[in-house]
Amino acid sequence: MEHPSIAWLLGVLVLVAGVFAYTIMPKLKDPVTPNREALVIVNWPGASAEQVEQQVTRRVESVISQSDMVSDISSASRPGEAILQFTLDEFHVKDTAKEFDDVGVKLAQVAGLPDGAGPVQYFNDYGDTTTLMLTVASPPEPDVEFRRRAQQIQPAIEAARKSAGDPGNGVSVVFATPRDIDTTDLADMVRQLSGNLVRRQLVLDPRVLVTPGAVFLDGTSTRSEAEISQAVAEYGVHRVGAGDLNPGIWPAVVLHQPSELESRLRKLSPDRYNSRELDVFTNEIMRSLQTVRLVTKVARTQSATEQVYLTFDPERLVSAHLNPLVVPTLLHDRNTVIAGGQIGASTRTEVVAQGPLHSVGDLAMLPLPKGKAGGTAHLNDVFSVERSDEAPPVFLNFLSYRDAAGNWRQGSAVTITANMRADRQIGDFAKAVNAKLEQARKLLPQDLVIRRTSDQPRQVQENVSLFMASLWEAVILVVLVSLVGFWSWRSAALVAASIPITLALTLAMAALVKVSLQQVAIASLIIALGLLIDDPVVAGDAIERELAAGTPRAIAAWLGPTKLSRAILFATITNILAYLPFLLLRGDIGHFIRSLPLVITCSLVASRIVSKTFVPLLGHLLLRREPGKDTLPLLAEKPEHGFASRYFNAGRWAITHRKRVLAIALLLLCVGGIASSRLNSAFFPYDLQYLSYADVWLPEGATVMETRATSTQVEDIIKSVSDTYAADHKRPHPGTPILKSLTTFVGGGGPRFWDSVAPEPPHPNYAEILIETMDKRDTSALVPLLQAEISRRVTGARVDVRQLETGPVISAPVAVRIVGPNAETLLHLSAQLQGIFKRDPSALRVRDDWGGGRTDLALSVDPDKAARAGVTNQDVARSSAMNTSGLPVGSLIEGDRTLPIVMRQHHGERAFLTDTANQYVYRPGGTSPVPLRDIASYRLAPQTALLRRYNGSPAITVSCYPADGSLASTVLKRARPAITSLTRNLPAGYSLSIEGEDKAQNSGFGDLAIALGASVLTIYLVLMVQFRNIVKPLIVFAAIPFGCIGAFLALAIMGEPFGFMAFLGVASLIGVIVSHIIVLFDRIEEQQAQGEPLLDTLLNAGLLRARPVLVTLAATTLALVPLAAHGGPLWKPLCYAEIGGLLLSGLVTLVLVPTLYAFFVLDLKWIRWAPQDVERDVEREMEPS
Repeated sequence: MEHPSIAWLLGVLVLVAGVFAYTIMPKLKDPVTPNREALVIVNWPGASAEQVEQQVTRRVESVISQSDMVSDISSASRPGEAILQFTLDEFHVKDTAKEFDDVGVKLAQVAGLPDGAGPVQYFNDYGDTTTLMLTVASPPEPDVEFRRRAQQIQPAIEAARKSAGDPGNGVSVVFATPRDIDTTDLADMVRQLSGNLVRRQLVLDPRVLVTPGAVFLDGTSTRSEAEISQAVAEYGVHRVGAGDLNPGIWPAVVLHQPSELESRLRKLSPDRYNSRELDVFTNEIMRSLQTVRLVTKVARTQSATEQVYLTFDPERLVSAHLNPLVVPTLLHDRNTVIAGGQIGASTRTEVVAQGPLHSVGDLAMLPLPKGKAGGTAHLNDVFSVERSDEAPPVFLNFLSYRDAAGNWRQGSAVTITANMRADRQIGDFAKAVNAKLEQARKLLPQDLVIRRTSDQPRQVQENVSLFMASLWEAVILVVLVSLVGFWSWRSAALVAASIPITLALTLAMAALVKVSLQQVAIASLIIALGLLIDDPVVAGDAIERELAAGTPRAIAAWLGPTKLSRAILFATITNILAYLPFLLLRGDIGHFIRSLPLVITCSLVASRIVSKTFVPLLGHLLLRREPGKDTLPLLAEKPEHGFASRYFNAGRWAITHRKRVLAIALLLLCVGGIASSRLNSAFFPYDLQYLSYADVWLPEGATVMETRATSTQVEDIIKSVSDTYAADHKRPHPGTPILKSLTTFVGGGGPRFWDSVAPEPPHPNYAEILIETMDKRDTSALVPLLQAEISRRVTGARVDVRQLETGPVISAPVAVRIVGPNAETLLHLSAQLQGIFKRDPSALRVRDDWGGGRTDLALSVDPDKAARAGVTNQDVARSSAMNTSGLPVGSLIEGDRTLPIVMRQHHGERAFLTDTANQYVYRPGGTSPVPLRDIASYRLAPQTALLRRYNGSPAITVSCYPADGSLASTVLKRARPAITSLTRNLPAGYSLSIEGEDKAQNSGFGDLAIALGASVLTIYLVLMVQFRNIVKPLIVFAAIPFGCIGAFLALAIMGEPFGFMAFLGVASLIGVIVSHIIVLFDRIEEQQAQGEPLLDTLLNAGLLRARPVLVTLAATTLALVPLAAHGGPLWKPLCYAEIGGLLLSGLVTLVLVPTLYAFFVLDLKWIRWAPQDVERDVEREMEPS
């Protein structure tokens, strides 16, 4: 105050520093948690699941387990494939990149894999969460194309009807085709379809016709179009080899009236752009994004791989005396680029011998040697050469969206992901990416659909804006409380002026300790508001008391806070010690919550600095002694009315009847403890987000096309249920659309769009549907409706619709893992465990993670017959692959692209399982193929579909989901006695462990209990130093359980479960409760030193502390209201716990603590008081109230 100009300048600099810190602090949705998951895939075509497990999975497991920092290894062994996932130890690994690299080096040196297995594919960025996800989809064909197609196809249908006499009940099944494709396979498939429809008596007298732009079946039928369409769809899904057809072929149209063709084609909404064009478009977008400085990685989902197919008819090969195995050699020789030497002595001239294949035309004209007849022929004389997408597909991506008219459209898609560099501003990232996308958009077709299907910049902007709005709402409420509490605009102005300075200093300090601005950090500022105004409130109250006592303004401004400086310092220390031990939390939860103790510590330190510097300056400027207004009267002034009188009477009665009061308090503690034990628990709540997702699992062995059919059914249900819910009059805006888009990934999971959702490795029987709503508040209500309807209508598949969660990855809410050496025993134990859960009606979708078996076509080669025919097992396997799915024989180089060349048998020769008996085996160098039936036999044989292991041992996991309205903890609580009984009766060598939410909760609660214990111990030591007494801190701690009971009661009243955030709220109450009692004790010590009687001292101290305590408690609780209202499900339990605990702690501080103090002095005599004063108090308490 001696140099006010310098002080004001420093205040301005603090504000500037705070604003600058806010602008440079990285802004994120959630705190960053390091990726600790990696994926390993090893293929071994032709091997059974048992062979894969024994000879591949175990070897790779042993290599991964050599790293001390790997905590969990889980594996899935399927026929022909091993997939392993491992997780680094979250509690000990500091540098995840280094550990991943070390494991990668070891995997690169894996030895002992069997022939045909490998290579080892290692994905150490498998768990990275994308910052932005763009889904690029093809729009539907334009109207003019439907008109053109109808004009092209309709006359052919009418001509066919006319030639058949037009019986009047004609029906046509039309497959429109892309331009310039070979329709031979399609025509064969339609012929086989016609036979199927005839056998089912759906169509009579069918004729298959090929016309430019279509292949169609025309016949007669009295059945409805819907019946025939259903039969066609079922045939297309389940028929062997149906997925081999060109993906560009339009879905079938069934119609009785040819005139309806154009309208029917419009309803198909086929893609305008094929996979090759989408590949070009997405490449352009990726190149643009890669030039953005803030972007660290750009990737995309697996797009359809274009291939060149050489299709052959075996009879034609025989008649041409051609062995197809010469084709790979011819292609290799033609595509080889080698040096041809040098010419010249002084100036060298390179001779380059090259002539690789650059087009399908080059390939078609490749010369082939004839067999016995000699001479040459060209490839297209014997083979059908066609360029097409990989068929059957291994991965599909679709986007469903609403067009400008509000109608649903769906297009084939490719999803692009972009990640932001660490510690950058996500707002700058969004601006830079948007600018590049605008530039790229000018080079792309205007009707190309580009949607942000996961937009973290948008989430961050909304979250930061929402939490900042909540912060300012809290500031306003705190100022209003100060105004009401002090009933003086000057005192309220003092508090209001100190808040921005304290917040600015807090932000500056937080930036120095590298805290990012995300929901945890901003919520911490809101939580800290009540704490950081405690200093200004106490200091302002002390200044007012000095002014009321007649102290000059300049002296009162520093004398008032100085008298309480020691007490306020220790109160600040205890508050810091209540939060700082949360830094002891380990692992991902520790990373998530780290900014909370740091921000609150910074705010408390900032508050202490402000109260010692700027508050006296502001007090000197703002506060005045107001005539006629006194502070709360002391006991000696014999209050006759108002709060002081009521407090005196209540306090005197409580101290007089202290044993009765303490007994009642103890009873309340017992009742509260019993009530708290009945609270349900939930580790982390669901988050409030636009996105949810559905996991779709078909039985092992299902094809991608079958999975696609089921995912389409699920999509239709999602749209239907969403439309029904949108019309619900109970919604705030009934009739407005709910669903924004559906992004579907078939054959594997999509990119990681959320920290707690691990992407699923490639599986043909898996699909993921990402559901985006218009309003995030609709998500939580929509998900249970979707799950109920999907469970009712979808059969033959497991579908789980899930909300996004905050916290660690949890594959299922309720999960129990059994580990043991024998697969059959594991399955038996799994059945028992499933029976336990199925007895509980609140446990839904109970299953294990092994699934059922599968039936494969087993080929048994007779070694004697094969030897006589000169055929080896390798010849059989190679020929079988060529005759069915196809055999890679070379590549076609096209600019910067390399297209695989695949040779396979004609579609019509492999359409049914019985066709395998008619296949041939080709020998290298041989001219005559050997009929497969002469040397081998086929049979359908059951086969193990999946074997799982965990940390080197066979393991099976049983999981289930709680019914809507139930919690995972409730389901597990009911099942636990039976599970315990099962555990006791496990065979030797078997073990059972609870996984899922329970495991994560126990780990988190255990760490939090350690942090809480450290907090209590350090606070006790600080109090012991302050009071120089080992007993007085016990009085302080005796008040803490009552704050906890208040928290539990608040949770019960609001219907919130007790989870990690509620535990955090309860733990943080300790500092607030203790800090209030410290200043109360300071006043008691001061009056004791002055020789005041015990009763007068206790009640006077309570009166003096009443206003600061009540103002601070009211400010803190009201400051939490906006966070509870707007912060979403994550913060509600913490806010309710703190509000309930703080409200009860106010009563405890002002009434119960003085009563406890009197009990310790008068009854236990653990605290010494002057004898004459004690006797006087004893006499007084004997007097009637």
